[in-house]
Amino acid sequence: MRFRSLVVAAEVHSRRFNAPQVPGEFRGLFGDGACAFVLTNRAADTQSNCVRLREFVWGCSGTFASSLSARISQDTGLNIQFKGEQLAHVAVAQLNRIIGTLENLSGEPRSKVDYFAVHQPNPRVVEIFAEKAKIPMERIPLVAKTCGNLGSVTCGASLCQALSCFRASSDHSRTPLIFMGAVAPGLVWGGAFLN
Repeated sequence: MRFRSLVVAAEVHSRRFNAPQVPGEFRGLFGDGACAFVLTNRAADTQSNCVRLREFVWGCSGTFASSLSARISQDTGLNIQFKGEQLAHVAVAQLNRIIGTLENLSGEPRSKVDYFAVHQPNPRVVEIFAEKAKIPMERIPLVAKTCGNLGSVTCGASLCQALSCFRASSDHSRTPLIFMGAVAPGLVWGGAFLN
């Protein structure tokens, strides 16, 4: 039996982040972006090499919840607490943990992974993550430089770019191994591997 699933990710600008209620530095922080994929459990052509979605991991860490909070006040409108450096540090550490978990689930070390499609809040955070995780930058399809911060949607956009790069490559004798990971501002996180 053949199944199809539509997977959609969207980053929607909250109506609470409208001017003049929000300080200027936060108005552009969470933008609009979306991506979608159609997944199937079988290829239409049984001869083709299909990339299959394998295992998922997800969770939530409330340890650093105070790094990002918003509350409505009568006097000033929206009061936002945002500790960017602390959030970036936590996101990099959590992404590295996700990659470690995916290594265990897939049975493959990160050195054998073709592409890492990860959440990309900005190019600098991706560089720091790559350095700490010991991943060559050329294995991370960098979309943050051209698309900006689309939230966790950058993970899907990066996956799309990874698949395009693989299709353009000359080696089609195998399917690529791809690790995905995303960390949302509320420190909800998820990951998966494909091959």
